[in-house]
Amino acid sequence: MSAPTIFETDTLAGPRATATAHRKVELQSPADLAYLIANVSRAARTKIDTHLPPDAAPESGEDALRRRVEALVEEYIRQTFEGAKEGMEINGMGAGEMEEVLKRVGEGEGEFFSSYILEAIVGRVRSEG
Repeated sequence: MSAPTIFETDTLAGPRATATAHRKVELQSPADLAYLIANVSRAARTKIDTHLPPDAAPESGEDALRRRVEALVEEYIRQTFEGAKEGMEINGMGAGEMEEVLKRVGEGEGEFFSSYILEAIVGRVRSEG
């Protein structure tokens, strides 16, 4: 008779390590979530601009490939944060309450932090100071 394998016996003395809950990512406000989404979106736009530059569009003025890539990447980012909402908590808000925040951000209403405005302000302050 051979010794039992890990697949045949429960070698753990208690719940399996994968069955225990992990601590949720704690955000302080909906603005934190909007900031994360905006940063990921900005990084994606930068990569798209690098590999499919807007000035390399066909003479007709419309780049169908770039437009399709942008749509796919935007959908991927939305699905990623949608899937991650179960592992996040905003100031005690659960996943159901965060759906409204994600919807507003997806519609463009929820971008509470604009990096472009921040860069413009920092540039002005540096030029004046």
